[in-house]
Amino acid sequence: MRLSRLLAALPDVTVTGERDPEVTAVTYDSRAVSTGAVFVAVTGFTVDGHAYLDDARRRGAAAVVVERGRGGPPRGWDATACVWIEAGSTRVALSALAAAIQGFPGHDLRVAGVTGTDGKTTTSHMLAAVLAPLGPTGMIGTARFKFGDEWEANPSRQTTLEATDVQALLARMRAAGLATAVLEASSHGLALHKLDHAGFDAAVFTNITEDHLDFHQTQSAYWQAKARLLALTEASKKPGPRFAVLNADDASFGYLTAATSLGVISYGIDQLADVRATIVEATAAGTRCVLDGRWGQQEALVPVPGAYNVLNALAAVATGLGFGMTLADVCAPLARFAGVPGRMERVDLDQPFTVIIDYAHTGHAFRKLLAVLRPLTSGRIIAVFGSAGEQSPERREGMGRAAAEGAGLSVLTTEDPRHEDPLAVIGDIAAAMLRAGRQEGREFIRVSDRGEAIAVAMATARPGDVVVLAGKGHEQSIIVGDEKQPWDERSAAEAALHRLGYHR
Repeated sequence: MRLSRLLAALPDVTVTGERDPEVTAVTYDSRAVSTGAVFVAVTGFTVDGHAYLDDARRRGAAAVVVERGRGGPPRGWDATACVWIEAGSTRVALSALAAAIQGFPGHDLRVAGVTGTDGKTTTSHMLAAVLAPLGPTGMIGTARFKFGDEWEANPSRQTTLEATDVQALLARMRAAGLATAVLEASSHGLALHKLDHAGFDAAVFTNITEDHLDFHQTQSAYWQAKARLLALTEASKKPGPRFAVLNADDASFGYLTAATSLGVISYGIDQLADVRATIVEATAAGTRCVLDGRWGQQEALVPVPGAYNVLNALAAVATGLGFGMTLADVCAPLARFAGVPGRMERVDLDQPFTVIIDYAHTGHAFRKLLAVLRPLTSGRIIAVFGSAGEQSPERREGMGRAAAEGAGLSVLTTEDPRHEDPLAVIGDIAAAMLRAGRQEGREFIRVSDRGEAIAVAMATARPGDVVVLAGKGHEQSIIVGDEKQPWDERSAAEAALHRLGYHR
């Protein structure tokens, strides 16, 4: 693709250099530059790409894209060899150029974006399953990627990858002949323009509470970042239906409804909605319910427990209905849903107590998880959890208070301390539990080593208890400093059970 054609995706650029070279790639990493690449200088959290312009040029970049206002080409820059391009925002430019070099693959797929504070991963997996009757589905998610019948792990631990990676994955789905792509959309990814050119047809919301204030600073900014998914769906201008799927039971419903011109499909349990569920039977194996509303009435099985998973399923169902499916169409694959690794995942080695692994790592999600487990438990809930370092204090407070309200015994441990002292993070959670009236040594203990904490919880458990390991879920590492130390929650749980003599 010639540079001039690529730049047609950017409406407001200043170009220094008359060459129109053939472009081979678009990248934001100067180390990935090879002959013919366009290097986009993005300012990150710790590194500024503008510091690597010479490195990109030496590696053979055909052009560099810089943020306007930083001055023109430096003295000695040969714009006949490496074109100098200035853009209003290099993050916006990266998204546009990444999509253009791949031929805007989202335009050739049915694309649903799923966002919310909690439930994105489970809802995305459910949606990929529910939409399968419309053709083979793909998914880009926190835990893994889906290409038809094939699954691959997401090694990055990022819910939303950089725009270059998102567009490359969408192009791969298009090349594989998939019909639909489901994308988890984080508030970071939306705010940083990583999904600007994904070509959304449906904007699906689970819930919006308060999170990531370390990045967004205010709850208002966080909500605005989430609402960008609506604007991106409105702007996609693709043929066929484009709509929003909103949770009528959530506090964000009125805000989001007022923020969009899209047609809205509402879902809920407590509030009147276009698709509403009445729960008939709730067990540890799942929930039977009756769906009714605009599309008629249908019995449905949600094969994972918890009312919040019924809401996740309703979001998937409503999206399928928006794409023209019937209630019978969507409920059949939903009943066969196999679950998500690290989400309400059971570890069963014939021990007399239940062990559950879950990714819940916010106070809101943790509180919901414990509320689901309580009526399914004849004994105590023993919770093993921590909180990530370099995150907002509110998250630690929320986790501690949720455990104080919902767990019989809590084992406070390490999650991802990053550059913080793990003991200080644990201390913040302990302080929250003390403020909630819980007694250390009786209702909670501190065990900083996560493997040891899991072993202590297992050794303490009695028949009828539930041991819930929260916060890590599917993740395959614990981040200490800048290092990702290998970790597997399921393996740690099984090892602890083996030491107690339990085997299958």
